[in-house]
Amino acid sequence: MTNRSKTLKRNKSRKGNGNRKQICIKITNGCFAGLEIPVERKKTTIGSDINCNICLDHNLVSGEHALITRSGDSCKIEDLNSKQGIFINGKEVHNARLKNRDRISIGNFDLLFYC
Repeated sequence: MTNRSKTLKRNKSRKGNGNRKQICIKITNGCFAGLEIPVERKKTTIGSDINCNICLDHNLVSGEHALITRSGDSCKIEDLNSKQGIFINGKEVHNARLKNRDRISIGNFDLLFYC
């Protein structure tokens, strides 16, 4: 089985988890472009600290930069008083409800939100 077919098989299996939607963040630039990270926890931290659920290692990313809070099939994102802020679809926000295909910018990382 090739790596591509393993990935496709894994992606298909994620959809069959009951009534709960698969929510994920996809990195769209840099050396991690294409990496999809499932958002399965109620609270998911994003930052440069290794203890964050999603670690984005760059000097423009604060240690604990943002928090995604999941409630059922919806999510909101909150800036954790970062130095650089967070941007959704090009606009700086402090907290916002995320919608399918929202573009999130944190430091030099461009992320795509899927639900």
